[in-house]
Amino acid sequence: MISGFVQLPQGLPSYHWMAIIDLAWFSSLTHLACLTILRGYLHHHSVERMLRVIAMACLATLLVIALSFTSSYSWANVAVLQGVTLSYEEATPTHAAICHMGVADFQMHLFGYLPMIFSIIMIVFGFLSRLIKLYKTVSVGFLHKTRVWLGIRARHLLCIVFNWCCTGAGQGLKRRLLYRPLLTVYLAARLLVDAWLSMLLEVAWLLAGFVWGSLRLMSLLLVVRQVMVDSSMIADTDNENKSWGFGQVVSIALLLAPFITFAGFFNDESPNLGRKAENSHDNSFPLEDQSSDLMEVPLMSPCNANTKDPEDPENDWNDHWELLGAAVTYLTTMSLALAVCTFAFSSSDTIVVGLIGVRIPLVIALLSFFELMLFSLTIEVDFTGLSSRGRKALHLVNIFLFAASPFPIFVLQVTNPSYIPSESGYSWFGNYWFMILAACFYVLYTIPRSLSDHAHIGHSLRPRV
Repeated sequence: MISGFVQLPQGLPSYHWMAIIDLAWFSSLTHLACLTILRGYLHHHSVERMLRVIAMACLATLLVIALSFTSSYSWANVAVLQGVTLSYEEATPTHAAICHMGVADFQMHLFGYLPMIFSIIMIVFGFLSRLIKLYKTVSVGFLHKTRVWLGIRARHLLCIVFNWCCTGAGQGLKRRLLYRPLLTVYLAARLLVDAWLSMLLEVAWLLAGFVWGSLRLMSLLLVVRQVMVDSSMIADTDNENKSWGFGQVVSIALLLAPFITFAGFFNDESPNLGRKAENSHDNSFPLEDQSSDLMEVPLMSPCNANTKDPEDPENDWNDHWELLGAAVTYLTTMSLALAVCTFAFSSSDTIVVGLIGVRIPLVIALLSFFELMLFSLTIEVDFTGLSSRGRKALHLVNIFLFAASPFPIFVLQVTNPSYIPSESGYSWFGNYWFMILAACFYVLYTIPRSLSDHAHIGHSLRPRV
């Protein structure tokens, strides 16, 4: 990255500047992964932590500054220009990258800036999230306690609504139309926050960053081939990349480094001693999981402690394992599906088109997550009379329907590449039709089911003669 900045005053081409940024992107992923793996060690070694944070902050700053120069690279977003001829030198990959500093391309569509904005957001989020978790004073002392405090207050309010819905007339209707959606919002928010603070999100972020960097490189090579430029520099560079040289051999050899480290872990006994010492240090400061139960004690719930109702807000995930399984399956399926869709668009066109192609399906998938959890909770609570296989079948149907709802738009884009979904071109109801129908179906299900339960309860309470 530093060598690239040094070469800027000497007329470094925009094409090479983009390649340097993409390579620095993968380097930043490696350093961020190290911050995740070494977190336990760095908690007790402040000097090493400070040095790593400073080094990563410098790299992230240089990368953000470098990415900001690429916002005016119209040649890198040629597919968004809708057929504009790039005949002037400033729009070619061979133009000096330094000439684009502080220059905005007003001919470019707004979506042409998406790769730059998205890349900056990813690198800033990745660095700040790991920086917060490196300091226990912030991650445990403030954020975790704030999260627990908000969770206790939310359960307190849910218990008040729960007790009100369990008394008086129309108990079933109030619980299904008022309390159950509120409980679903709480459970969905709790699941997303748990996933946000977990190691799983960091691993998923690293995977997404690797895929994003690969798509950027693919898009760069694809656009350069599409733009007609008479430059021997780019042609020579492509020919060099096709041959095996020192850089290619070293890159392949470095793939063996993790296996060497893995083998050395079993041959050396010192890591076990270090781990024991680290565990002894960990006992002096409670971690997030160790302190979570202690911090939930102060507030007493207004709910009845003897309540065994499956919708009791004091229940944990062990009482909603079917709901948890359906939600995790849906999130995993949608993440993979949206990644495949983005890759499919980017492999045949630029990365900008890939982002445009999944923007509305992504919004639909996030909004559908709430309704999926609402229906899964309904299946878990109202269909206890069914067998375990029957409920699993209903959960699978529920997941399939909500997971497939965003993809009619994707099919339209595949069959018609010039089609770009928008609120005006594709009606609002056309975008969100399945969620609207699902909400109507839930209301239509709730009313007769509540009346049926009320009649059943009244019949069971009728005195026998």
